[in-house]
Amino acid sequence: MNKLSLLTPHPPLQGMPITRFAPILNQKKRLGVGFAKKIALSLESSGEDVGNKLGVVRPAKQPYAQEAVDALKAGKVIAVPTDTIYGFACDACSLEAVNRIYEIKGRLLTRPLAICVGDVSDINRFSVIDHLPHGLLDSLLPGPVTVVLRRGESSVLEKSLNPGLDSIGVRVPDSNFIRVIAHGLGSAVALTSANLSGQPSSLCIKDFESLWKHCAYVYDGGVLPSGREGSTIVDLTAEGKYKILRPGRVAYVGNVSPSLAKLAGSCQVLLFSATFNETVKTFVSKTVSKDHNQVFVEKEELSLEAVKQYKVELPDELAKIAVIKDRILELGEKIGQIIIFVKTRKSAGMLHKSLMDFGYYVTTLHGALEHGDRDKIVKEFKDGLTKVLICTDVLARGFDQQQVNLVINYDLPVKHGTSDSDPDYEVYLHRIGRAGRFGRKGAVFNFIMHDWDREAMRKIENYFDTQVAEVPSWNKDQDFEAALKSAGLL
Repeated sequence: MNKLSLLTPHPPLQGMPITRFAPILNQKKRLGVGFAKKIALSLESSGEDVGNKLGVVRPAKQPYAQEAVDALKAGKVIAVPTDTIYGFACDACSLEAVNRIYEIKGRLLTRPLAICVGDVSDINRFSVIDHLPHGLLDSLLPGPVTVVLRRGESSVLEKSLNPGLDSIGVRVPDSNFIRVIAHGLGSAVALTSANLSGQPSSLCIKDFESLWKHCAYVYDGGVLPSGREGSTIVDLTAEGKYKILRPGRVAYVGNVSPSLAKLAGSCQVLLFSATFNETVKTFVSKTVSKDHNQVFVEKEELSLEAVKQYKVELPDELAKIAVIKDRILELGEKIGQIIIFVKTRKSAGMLHKSLMDFGYYVTTLHGALEHGDRDKIVKEFKDGLTKVLICTDVLARGFDQQQVNLVINYDLPVKHGTSDSDPDYEVYLHRIGRAGRFGRKGAVFNFIMHDWDREAMRKIENYFDTQVAEVPSWNKDQDFEAALKSAGLL
């Protein structure tokens, strides 16, 4: 096969965002606001100080809160734990400090920053809340939620914060330390994740150790237990409406929606999904009226007849790459587009580099990318500019592309927090559903390398009451050609 057939006219993004630095504005404005009334907050214990090489690490405890306030008033950037992930914080009314955060993260100036305040009662100083039902904000906050509201003419925020936007994201974290700091500052705290733009969020201060040098202080709250999802972002700018712009922790989204339901009034609700697990069913029972109708398809009926499934026994990781390179991509022109699912971002990066080194242009998609970069990669794939897409399960659901004929499960999907032999049946179903869309023929190759892979594959076969055919040999071209012919792709 001519490898140039996999080239794009303009090389697309390859899974890594471009870093741009924001200019530092040579001015500093401060909003003259009095201190909020002192409140007594008991702070949770934090983890031990780790490797304080630069002398900037402090425990996230109340005795250190005034030090943090003084740093913010001086236009400095600090790192703090929240109720979701670690964040960079500064005085939202200091243009120099805000631009310093953009520079540290390599964040695009077009991406706005949220603010953090000490209490729900402080929100009306910075945004319009008159249109919201009484008690709505108190039912959502404090908590892992960012509410997007209109600034309005009465907002005391500087117009230079997120210029061009008439809305602002507001947080009241369920984390005492950052709230004490916000009260002490007497103003809004600009808050964003403590990481390089496009990189994974930080659950402990070691995750962003390379960035400590840019902070006046790094406050250690230990390892945060919430996962890396960040807060749930809810748009409340329009009266009587709401929109969840970004779901955070699944368990908490279920708590958010009943509070928001009072905004919608009387309306008709339709919920569609290829699969409804128990979490979704519980969410529906809390959100939709009790007299709702349910139509569920049995799992046996969800199997995709047009998709031929195979399993391939492989001795090691190098064999996996060899099969993709020598057996599958060599037939790429005849097959159409290919999606390769991997378990982790590390595996995605390794496979991406290996295939690129062999001269194959592929794109890679995972959850750590900025939304704009992800959208561009998906658009290039949908437009047919790229033929091979490596991705984590960020693309397993809700992606329809008629030209995708082949899916490779480089790693079988397993449930998070369980053994490697405990498969995630719904994710598997969604993955294989990316091939053979709209009645077209499709094939799926499941790579089997370890004993736990074999056990997971056995469970998948039992669950769906099916027998997955095995490719006789991983290193014979004719076996893969025969498999693809049987699937109707050759």
